[in-house]
Amino acid sequence: MPSRAVLLALLALAVAPSGAAAASWSAPQALTRAGDVFSPALANGTNGGVAVAYLRQLGGTSRVELRNGTLSGSLRAPVVLDSSTHAIFDPAVTINFDGRSVVAWRRFFEGNHRVRATSVRRDGHVGAVKQLSGGGESAYEPAFLPAADGQTYLGWPRRTFGQFVPFANGAFQPFASSPGAAIGTSPVAAVDATGAIVLVWTSGGQV
Repeated sequence: MPSRAVLLALLALAVAPSGAAAASWSAPQALTRAGDVFSPALANGTNGGVAVAYLRQLGGTSRVELRNGTLSGSLRAPVVLDSSTHAIFDPAVTINFDGRSVVAWRRFFEGNHRVRATSVRRDGHVGAVKQLSGGGESAYEPAFLPAADGQTYLGWPRRTFGQFVPFANGAFQPFASSPGAAIGTSPVAAVDATGAIVLVWTSGGQV
């Protein structure tokens, strides 16, 4: 059975003068060459940076990997952020205003799915991996919130509540929790220009 690989291709969609040739995709680049790869996640930064996170299975081991760099240059070699013989799911990635790639994922640990996260500098240096959700009940798919204040915020639902954590000064900060962000309430969240988290959810057939 052929292995699954992550591919990257570009399409320039800038406004062109009338009569100019239509935009076309670049030739695809293979970002992985061994193992089976799943769940790619992509982020572009305002500084021209790009980051691709994905899950790779090699033998009986699941790994979270990241390649970062610039679209105008090249992507650095993959860095392994986490590995386990248990299940790993749902990588998410964003690029902080300082150019760091911030990555989150879920990993099965001691009876529950936990959210773990780290950051990777533009030079490829990987920060400490933090286990952000505790035990008691599983955490579900992490996502980075749209933020009007230019900062980075990560959120994830759990069975009876949800959690949100900002990333600032190169580290994850203390998090906030809300029962309105539980997995069964279909929560959506964003951050306004003052740094306040705006949360919307369903309850009793109402929003």
